[in-house]
Amino acid sequence: TRGTVMFQGADITNLPAHERPERGIACCPEGRRLFPQLTVEMNLRLGAFAKRARASENDTMEYVYDLFPQLRQRARVKTIRLSGGEQQMVGIGRALMAKPTLLILDEPSFGLAPKTVAEIFEKVRALKEGGLTLLMVEQNAYEALKIADFGYVVQNGHVVREGLPSDLLDLEELRKAYFATP
Repeated sequence: TRGTVMFQGADITNLPAHERPERGIACCPEGRRLFPQLTVEMNLRLGAFAKRARASENDTMEYVYDLFPQLRQRARVKTIRLSGGEQQMVGIGRALMAKPTLLILDEPSFGLAPKTVAEIFEKVRALKEGGLTLLMVEQNAYEALKIADFGYVVQNGHVVREGLPSDLLDLEELRKAYFATP
């Protein structure tokens, strides 16, 4: 309930949500929060409302379609007709349309089939390797830590451990409590 949120040297603690995309911050929330009666393309284009994103909207759309090719095929389909995995791709794609320098992903694998989870994490890894900074909150800690540069273990709202992913994965009590390791 207390603290300061700093981003690129500026205090953004009280920055209104609608101003965050102009600063380069985008979020894909848990549950995706898509507009179910709008098409894939319309949902994606809604992500490009920030001034910094509008000029390159069509190029960014191509980038999203290259990242998630199945969305190009489903561009004219209402999102209510998509699978959970496809909806998650639209949610991530919509956030990417804002041209973020920081992408916040809240539970990107929540409620998805294992095969789809693997595909989503593959795309998240590609985003990271492409230079995008990611902040991910994820129940599937094992998969998230395979991508992460640094991790935090939060319990009842408090950070109980932090460190390199390899160190966190090696802690026996954490592995038993949090990580569904294969």
